Amino acid sequence: MNERTARRKFGVLATGFAIAAVSSCGVATDSSPRRLDASLDTAIKVAVGTTVPVDVDQGSATTTPFIVPEQRPVVVYLAQGEGLVPRARSLPEPLTPDDVVGLLKRGPTENEVSAGMRTMFTSEGQIVTVSDIVDGIVTVGLDPSVLELTGSDQLLLIGQLTLTLTSLTAVSSVLYVVGDAPISVVGPDGSSIDRLVIKADFSALVFR
Repeated sequence: MNERTARRKFGVLATGFAIAAVSSCGVATDSSPRRLDASLDTAIKVAVGTTVPVDVDQGSATTTPFIVPEQRPVVVYLAQGEGLVPRARSLPEPLTPDDVVGLLKRGPTENEVSAGMRTMFTSEGQIVTVSDIVDGIVTVGLDPSVLELTGSDQLLLIGQLTLTLTSLTAVSSVLYVVGDAPISVVGPDGSSIDRLVIKADFSALVFR
């Protein structure tokens, strides 16, 4: 066997070993591109947040776009000194009166605290229930402890609630109850309000 023939046989053997090695590793040897395995493809898409799998066994998926809820501007009233100041907030639609009262319970931001603002709600249990809007009226169930607050604290708390709730376009008045019984509240001039409470009853507390 001459040197040229030996080299030719060695090249054929080397090529055969290379093909065998590639095949044994499970890598496709065809020249055309292949789609990823369906389940792996789905997993990758889910990982980057573009799809939500419907049936992983069949490798099918449906695209679900991320939708940001529409935000609705809301005005809440916080205490500052012996008065109340309006502050801007926002909530996703659809919102309820209870959602808005939740903003009062959450209280002021750090910047608002620095400016001396506060909420009069010192415990979660002060408000028992907040109804939906019925004929323009929101009914707020108060814990009896609210009626034990000092005059100024009770005035500002009821003022916060009344002005915040009536800032909603659909709300014209607020009914305050303890248990199932309507109660009267004290207005800024010291008079007793024994009817549905409206925005004008507490507008004197707002800093101009």
